[in-house]
Amino acid sequence: MVYTSLTTAPDNLKEAIDWLMAVKGTDPVHNLMALGVAVHQVLSEHPVGFKMYPSIENIKLFTKRFLEQEALKDQSFVKKLLERFNKRMKKEPSPIATFFGLAHQSDYENVVQTKGRGPYDITRDVRRIVDGCEDFLNSVKSTDKYRST
Repeated sequence: MVYTSLTTAPDNLKEAIDWLMAVKGTDPVHNLMALGVAVHQVLSEHPVGFKMYPSIENIKLFTKRFLEQEALKDQSFVKKLLERFNKRMKKEPSPIATFFGLAHQSDYENVVQTKGRGPYDITRDVRRIVDGCEDFLNSVKSTDKYRST
C-alpha cells in the first residue's frame, strides 16, 4: 500500500477493499470501532438532504463513468443506479412505493436519528462489510497473481 493511501479516497473497488483491509489492520476490534464511531458521528450530525462533499462527488462521478461502460449499462440493476444518479432525489416516497414496500426509509430520513442507531450498531455494520470484503478476497485472489494496491 502507498504511504498516503489511508488519507485519500480510494479510486476504485480494489483500492476500496484494500483500504478497508488496511484500516482493519492488526487490531480490528479497536480500528473498526474507531471507524464505526466516526461514521456514526458523520451520519448523526448531518440531516438527510443535498450535501456537497468534493471527495464523495469525485467517487460518484467515477462510479457513474464506470457504470456507463458498454458492458454494464444494459444490466437492470445498473440502469436503476444510473437513474438515481441522473434525477433529483424526492423528499418523500411515492404512495405506490410505500404501498409495495419499495421505499427505503434511509432515502428520506436520517435513520441514525429516527431509529436511535448508536455507534455500536454502526460498528457492527462496518464489521459486516469488512468481513464480507475479506471473504470476497479469500474467494477470488490467487496469492501468486494478486497484488495489493
